[in-house]
Amino acid sequence: MEPSPPGVSICFALIIGVESGKPSAERSPMPQKLIQGDKMPALTLHLADGGDMSLPEQLPGRYLALLAYRGNWCPYCVRHLKTYQAKLADLTALGISVIAATGDTRESTLAMAAKEGIAFPVAYGLTEADTAPFDAWWTTDAAHGHYVQPMELLVLRGGTVFGAMYASGPIGRMDVDEVLTSVRGRERRRIEQEQKAAEAARSAS
Repeated sequence: MEPSPPGVSICFALIIGVESGKPSAERSPMPQKLIQGDKMPALTLHLADGGDMSLPEQLPGRYLALLAYRGNWCPYCVRHLKTYQAKLADLTALGISVIAATGDTRESTLAMAAKEGIAFPVAYGLTEADTAPFDAWWTTDAAHGHYVQPMELLVLRGGTVFGAMYASGPIGRMDVDEVLTSVRGRERRRIEQEQKAAEAARSAS
């Protein structure tokens, strides 16, 4: 049985509205939890379906929702992944790719994805060293060994962090509807800015 959730510490939730955030150049060089405007650190993921993906260099789509989760044994995590699967068509239509990552084995990750109908890529074998530049929380217990606590990022093309959420336990995640709302708002503003720029260019000609 899953133990009662420990206290949750969320250091930054998705921001909807004007993009801001303290530039990384002004922040401490020591690893710390990412905020909006930071550059995503390099991360190589081992995909359960085969092959590796280097982020942010190989970031697919206009946006990436990266979901690092505790393990395939965690019911909270599996339910959360299924909410992204349920909205995958909406996410894809907005150019949002989804990749999940866990420290569990390839075999258990493939089994979980097949059982739960997870169609987006899931990486396995995530280590604490992999996530050290992100300042993710890790936990060790007798039942499940050493595992990452939830760390979820919404990343723009080019590797800039648009939103991030960290939790110290199973509760506290980047809700898929918030991701959709955030990206729809950003895309609406982008289109409005492009239209204004086009109108200004026509007026000047």
